[in-house]
Amino acid sequence: MHSCCGVHGLDDLEGAEAMIPRQGFLRRQLESALILLAAWILGGRNVTRSPVVSRKDNNEMFEMDFELRAIARRIRKQYSE
Repeated sequence: MHSCCGVHGLDDLEGAEAMIPRQGFLRRQLESALILLAAWILGGRNVTRSPVVSRKDNNEMFEMDFELRAIARRIRKQYSE
């Protein structure tokens, strides 16, 4: 148990953080993959609209899909474009 907040497993996350490089190829690939995952989730929301999300928010999330994909592409290419 973590001493400051009593959350189980937090020490495991801190160990995993040490395994992820702070910069370089692997870091870029990992970050861009996570961004693409977020884009995939947001892009898929437009297919079946949630009854608790407004149409405006739904449309904005769908547009974020494309923006996040562009960001991930720039990260992978080290902003060389």
